[in-house]
Amino acid sequence: MDKVNLFINGKIYDGWKEVEIKRSLKAASGSFSLSITDRWTDALSPWGIAPGDACELQIGSDKIITGFVDNVSPEMQKDSTSIAVSGRDKTADLVDCSAIYSSGQIVGATLTRLAQLLCAPFGVPVIAPSSTGAVIDTFTIQQGETAFDALERAARKRGYLLTTDGLGSLVIARPGSNRSTTRLEQGINILSGSASFDQKNRYSKYIVKGQDSGLTDPALAYSVQATATDATVKRYRPLLIQSEQLTNINDAKQRANWEATVRAARASKFNITVQGWRQGDGSLWRPNQLVLCKAPRIGLDGELLIVDVSLKLGSDSGSTSVLTLERKDAYSPEPEVPEKGDP
Repeated sequence: MDKVNLFINGKIYDGWKEVEIKRSLKAASGSFSLSITDRWTDALSPWGIAPGDACELQIGSDKIITGFVDNVSPEMQKDSTSIAVSGRDKTADLVDCSAIYSSGQIVGATLTRLAQLLCAPFGVPVIAPSSTGAVIDTFTIQQGETAFDALERAARKRGYLLTTDGLGSLVIARPGSNRSTTRLEQGINILSGSASFDQKNRYSKYIVKGQDSGLTDPALAYSVQATATDATVKRYRPLLIQSEQLTNINDAKQRANWEATVRAARASKFNITVQGWRQGDGSLWRPNQLVLCKAPRIGLDGELLIVDVSLKLGSDSGSTSVLTLERKDAYSPEPEVPEKGDP
């Protein structure tokens, strides 16, 4: 079994009995929680770990978290001592802290440049494809929003996800940019599985309304309306969406289709547990991989996107990986509806 080593201040802490390491496409920062009992019991000062310490977490030779300790919880019983330690990737500061930029607006920057500007104060490098699309004419930072929220808002428009490489960098990536090397199959490597099919955010008909000019007089402004349907929803469930921006019929149709597709994709989620932390080729299970799955008992058959990965170690279950799977099109880019000039 892989050894979990926590490196802090030049020391190695190992022998952990309970382990949980989480990575997610929705968090941009991995996290860990480790605990052990009956270790360093005879030492006068057993805990060389403090909140805020820089740390690295490795599974075998794979570095999976590079960041800081968040919490240290020692506990003493009559004849035993225990400690629990938790922390997150360096990118956690982007998730926690406000986005500060001198003017509050960034003009004429690509998504990559925008990320570099907002990540620089935190000392977080940015890894991105050679091109992340056209420049954003004007990006306005909303008062009080975190650096991650601001960047995620821009990335979503371009169809990108924000994640971490485990080495302290923010990674801008397309959904499903890699494929797993191991299939998930009922009766072969799936220990347990569950599914959730939730229809409350799906509608039979999506109606997008707007207007094509800034004129407030309805007699002078041309009214725009487009629709899309979800044939799976049998009841009468219409949703009317007022476009936030000036639009045209093509933009409205694109928005309606996006709402129907993405809401349908987000309605299905699967949780799969497998033994061990590694795939057949020796690589760790990681988010943002497409994986072929077959589990008829929970209605699973096809290729899905790994959204969350939780690597666990427990005294009863040994090492397991819990994978959350969704359809790739749940992460389709939001339609681009450019502002039009004042007529």
